[in-house]
Amino acid sequence: MWGIEVPSGAEVLEYYSSEADFHGGRDEVYVLDIPAADRAEGWDPADYGDGIPSDGAPTAGEVSASAGSPITDDMVHSLSCADPERAEQNYLLICFDEKDEAFYLFHQIF
Repeated sequence: MWGIEVPSGAEVLEYYSSEADFHGGRDEVYVLDIPAADRAEGWDPADYGDGIPSDGAPTAGEVSASAGSPITDDMVHSLSCADPERAEQNYLLICFDEKDEAFYLFHQIF
């Protein structure tokens, strides 16, 4: 749906998902390790802005809580994030944690 390619060297460190509703809608959180050598277009942390955008979209903490993830809004203040993607009512926010060298994907599917 998003036209985003995850590099082949990526490893899923954590995955959380809410129960899918009747139409397949759900909230998901992925924590990815992408080695610096494998980071292709869209995965360069230098392109991410400081903090999580507050644009009226669901917060990372809301998506995390719905997905059953232990990641809270308080835990994500240090993340650098790309501009969120939207397609109809679907939402994707990709962030990078410099401390852990991990990427966080907050995905809401309707």
